[in-house]
Amino acid sequence: EGALSKGDPAWWKEGLKDNAPTARDKLQEYAEKFDGVDGWVPIQENLTARLDTAVRELRKKLAEREMKGEKDDAVRLVRSIESAVEKKDSAWWRDALRDAPTVRDKLGEYADKFEGVEAWAPIQEELEGRLEAAVTALKSQMAERELGDVKRELSRMVGQVEDCQKKGDPAWWKDALNKDAPSAKDKIGEYSDKYGGVAAWEAIEEELTSRLDAAISVLKGKLAERDMADDKRTAQSLVKNVEKFISEKDPAWWKEGISNSPDVADKLAAFREKYDGLEAWDA
Repeated sequence: EGALSKGDPAWWKEGLKDNAPTARDKLQEYAEKFDGVDGWVPIQENLTARLDTAVRELRKKLAEREMKGEKDDAVRLVRSIESAVEKKDSAWWRDALRDAPTVRDKLGEYADKFEGVEAWAPIQEELEGRLEAAVTALKSQMAERELGDVKRELSRMVGQVEDCQKKGDPAWWKDALNKDAPSAKDKIGEYSDKYGGVAAWEAIEEELTSRLDAAISVLKGKLAERDMADDKRTAQSLVKNVEKFISEKDPAWWKEGISNSPDVADKLAAFREKYDGLEAWDA
């Protein structure tokens, strides 16, 4: 307790390093010596509480003395990340983003060191907020710089699907639907995971997804229309095979027509599903 009244931090350190552990060991000796003696219990509790309070206050005084220098160091570290936001060369942004986790860890060390020191809490909160704001800004700047190349890459992929609309051979349409379109969708999904939340990306994603969906719809329509003529003939033939039994006189023929009708109905339902949305089939 005497070290608390001293102005020199050396006394505080000595109190924490040497005197406090010695006092704690001595209290433990007496606790064992007077174990079972009721009169000793309140003495032990009182002295332990005084020792704990003195240790806590010494640590606080030492932390507050050290806090000024540590605050300057913490501010310098955070500012090193913030300053990169003002740079034009993306190399600065990459370096700052690489260093940010180290700064975050250092702030965590200071939080542990000055735990319980009220004066440190607002400093910690401010610096953590500034660090995260700088990291967010750097990620956004990096993303926007990269998005020009990303948009060109995705536009090329979507353009390949769109170009197939002009082809006359259905093989082109099938390749676009089975290969090119899924690849473009997957790639858009990858970049969506990477740049999610970046406003510039959301505009690009909306535009390219809309173009891709429109091209897919057109290609499916073209492919369906090409198949429709053959399927229409098949459907008409199936229906006629049932209708022909109407003119027969022998009930055996009617029964055969009735027995065939569910298969015909299933086939017509399959065609309806295949050409769902195409007015030409509904007619």
